[in-house]
Amino acid sequence: MSAGRVGWRPAPQPRDTLPGVAPLQPPRRPPAYALFTATLLACLLAACAERTSPPAEGRAPVQGGARLSQDPSCVSSLRFDKVHTARSSARLPGAAWRVNGELPVTVPVTSEGAVYGGTSGVLPDQGCVFAADARTGLLRWSTGGGISQGTWPLIVGDRVIAALQGGELVALDARTGAAHWIIETGGLWETEPLLAGGVLYAAPSSGVVAVDPVAGRPRWQVRGKVGAMVADRDGVLVSWLGSSGSVTSALDPATGRERWRARVDRAGTVVVARAAGTVVLRGAPNVLYGVDGSTGRRLWELDVPGGDSTPVAVARGRLLLRSDDGNAYAVDARTGRVAWRTAVGFGDDLEPPAVDGATVYLGGSSAITSYLWALDVDTGRVRWRLDTEAPVGTRPQVHGELVLVGDAATWVYAVDRRSGRLRSRYAAGGVVDQRLAVDRGWVFARVDGKGLAGIPL
Repeated sequence: MSAGRVGWRPAPQPRDTLPGVAPLQPPRRPPAYALFTATLLACLLAACAERTSPPAEGRAPVQGGARLSQDPSCVSSLRFDKVHTARSSARLPGAAWRVNGELPVTVPVTSEGAVYGGTSGVLPDQGCVFAADARTGLLRWSTGGGISQGTWPLIVGDRVIAALQGGELVALDARTGAAHWIIETGGLWETEPLLAGGVLYAAPSSGVVAVDPVAGRPRWQVRGKVGAMVADRDGVLVSWLGSSGSVTSALDPATGRERWRARVDRAGTVVVARAAGTVVLRGAPNVLYGVDGSTGRRLWELDVPGGDSTPVAVARGRLLLRSDDGNAYAVDARTGRVAWRTAVGFGDDLEPPAVDGATVYLGGSSAITSYLWALDVDTGRVRWRLDTEAPVGTRPQVHGELVLVGDAATWVYAVDRRSGRLRSRYAAGGVVDQRLAVDRGWVFARVDGKGLAGIPL
């Protein structure tokens, strides 16, 4: 489908001669013989203008008349029915409903009384994107095409944005599941789509595309092999992977044009955060780099003790993470200096800590005990800790006066965020991992990697 493939520009490639920063060179006046060649080339390319130009005004890049097939296999694979979606019989309060599937399912996303997610299989046409009723767990709709593993739906107004296994980016009606638009990206997905400043940014393996989330019109696209992407109102940060290493670019959010380019010495280095005017890169396995957010100039380098570390959270100009040496760290984003270090034990390496005001929450375990920790962001002082039955498997979720987490022993905990007192715990029916979703007094969890649970608080 040509309508969805518009305006690609090549990404900056790593070069062996590139120092920490490679400023763009001003254009040079071409020799006379080059003018003839350029003119001839322009004429040859004119025939391809239909394929490379942005869609005309009012024309959305839609495949198949903006329709996706309804997928009855999703009903059977996740058992969305009154027989299998049942109330828990546990003595302790637990899930009001559960669905247990046969295919990997995404973490749940919730909005306006519905739970959204997707399943995926080995082939692109295995799985679906779906919506279920938040109170009963019964299926509202599903569409064909598996969602890309490692991503989850993104709610934008009345649209559900999903990255499909076949490389498509699709916007579905949140009420009916009908497709508003579909874009063929020509690549597989490296990260979930992001929304910043009213613009949707997606990073398939073929490059980065900025899309109007309502009309589905690509604003700009840049081709290249994407390693990681961070997007906000100030710009889009992309790490491109190449045969000789990686390079990180700051792209203008309106045009996609490169503002600056930075490369560090280690291969596979990718962008992980922006904080206090600093762009933070991670080099495998345990090195953080800070580069100036305006110029790309390298500011500092930090070896994180203990090797691998969790994803980074940002608060008050600091980077918050846990390393596999059993400590949580706060690092000054401008200087790279360690502000504090607190022993919390080991834990999930997939999710960053959660921050609420002046408090950071994270799980940590030893060989004997497991805890949910609350630490002071400024000092690292322990505010409180709560024993959990098994290692915390989800990123803590702050909801009003509560902090919610799930563990590997089937429990979801509701904890007073100020005192650390356990308010209640709920039986989810299986191992709870990754992220929880909370809406209107309910919490929703992924269970055993292939099921979902809805729990009234």
